[in-house]
Amino acid sequence: MFGIMLLVLIYLSTTLVFRLGIWGTGICQVLILLVPLVYAWYMKADFKKLFSLHIPKIRHILGGIFLWVGVFCLEQVVLVLLSDVFPSLTETSASLNASILDAGFLPALLVVGITPAIAEEFAFRGFLFGTIKEKNKITVAIIVSAIVFGVYHMNLLQFFGGLMMGIALAYACHRSGSIWVGAMMHFINNGLGVVLQYYPKIIQSVPVISKERYGLSDYLIRVAVGAATVAIGILFMNCGKKKIEKQSETA
Repeated sequence: MFGIMLLVLIYLSTTLVFRLGIWGTGICQVLILLVPLVYAWYMKADFKKLFSLHIPKIRHILGGIFLWVGVFCLEQVVLVLLSDVFPSLTETSASLNASILDAGFLPALLVVGITPAIAEEFAFRGFLFGTIKEKNKITVAIIVSAIVFGVYHMNLLQFFGGLMMGIALAYACHRSGSIWVGAMMHFINNGLGVVLQYYPKIIQSVPVISKERYGLSDYLIRVAVGAATVAIGILFMNCGKKKIEKQSETA
């Protein structure tokens, strides 16, 4: 199902974006949401279980925020390194940014920020991750779903960014038992990109993303901050886990 969906999107998205601009991207996102929903309905799957439609706890929300901050810092290090090695890859990102600017802030926030946070989470952390983990180890499900999520972005820079963020999103979904934690992280990530496109002066006040080239100290600081905040996020995600396990053993 995912193979067919990705092939269709590769050909369909180009046509839709060319004719409808950013709204073509929005239509593709709707299709990404509908395909797994219709297929799950056809399979007569338990929607609440498959898509992890549970209300997250506060600690999971906090854990998701810290986890996103950490992965974002580490992701910036990887992307800067790749852009130095493959400078031509930044041209694709520049063209995508131009199409976002042409749309207007609210349409861009809707199509780039909100819609993918729902559609892609239901497709990748809901249907794909939920299906794989039924017959495989959680580690396998996290890695495979993250790889497919990276490939889906069809760009080397975005592949590695999608891979890293995909691992964090799948882990958050697994530990929290709720797809909404990943949706929140996804929205923050994409929404920040939209805000920075329309208000570039904000970049100057955020050291993590203000530099296009890093020195050794910049890399070390970002890796240290990223690793520390990822660790804090994991602690929040696992807080109370032992207590729950003891209660299960007692029962």
